[in-house]
Amino acid sequence: MRRLLPLGFALVALVACDANGLGRVDARFFRAECPPGVEAGDLRDFGFDAGYLSTDRFRNVLIVNVQEFNVDILETDSMGARIDLEGLERANLLVRDGAFFVPAALPLRVPVGDDRSEAQVLLSLYRTCERFPGYSAVSGAVIFDAMRIRIDGEDTGDGERLAGRMSGTLSYVDAPSPIATATATFDFEPPSRPLREFE
Repeated sequence: MRRLLPLGFALVALVACDANGLGRVDARFFRAECPPGVEAGDLRDFGFDAGYLSTDRFRNVLIVNVQEFNVDILETDSMGARIDLEGLERANLLVRDGAFFVPAALPLRVPVGDDRSEAQVLLSLYRTCERFPGYSAVSGAVIFDAMRIRIDGEDTGDGERLAGRMSGTLSYVDAPSPIATATATFDFEPPSRPLREFE
């Protein structure tokens, strides 16, 4: 059975240059408080304009992050998606165009799920709910209206572009039912960054 890492992409440190593009995150929490025991009202009308947008690559995985601030991801609120490029290619949703992956058709809709061709989406509230920051999507989708990603992750940021949105119904491990819905929009040219190797 393939081991899934729904929180793994939240552990990537992201400090680099300014964002090239626009992004926004909005969430509606069914209870406007941070569990456990954080002051009520913190999550009412939650949302932010992105101060930093980026991608990261390891092996055949693409990570798209929409962050409030251009700091380490463990110090800011953000919403991110983990996309298995190899899984999308095997499902014939991505094709090779020279040195790039591009969608076979637009818009490209990647549902949230456990299959290799599906996405994992996470809302991270390391600034707002430091004691309980991670909320995983249990349903939803990532939709790309534009996608041009280098096949070789070493060339990240060279001629790439991503535009679209990610959305989901959110929960956490001990939650008996969904606790929020969230959406992030993004349109940016990923900054250059080296390919990272993770175990």
